[in-house]
Amino acid sequence: MLGFSIVPQPVAYGSSNDCECVLTIQGLKTSFDEKTLFYYASGDAQACVSGQSADICADVIRYSDLDKILDARGNVRITRNGVLTTGKAFRFLINSREYLITDDKSVVSGVKLTVGTEP
Repeated sequence: MLGFSIVPQPVAYGSSNDCECVLTIQGLKTSFDEKTLFYYASGDAQACVSGQSADICADVIRYSDLDKILDARGNVRITRNGVLTTGKAFRFLINSREYLITDDKSVVSGVKLTVGTEP
């Protein structure tokens, strides 16, 4: 398995970086496009975002170092803090703790909901 380790920088100087992390991308086939600054992995592609305790598996993973967005496509499985999310496609802003479900047939399992009051 071949791969890359990337330390994403804040998108703009002085912007807040919600997540200090190291992004590791692996796959049976990997490449980097110097003109567009895209990292590609395919064939049992995996990404790990260390600062978010997130593991992502997909058929294809593409990461843009310009806008800090990771696209995962095909048989996507995301495990974060014991919660498994599956679907066909997801987008992640790596410097954030948010991800966008881009497929309406996604499944989230292992979630515990609690009722509480705000202070």
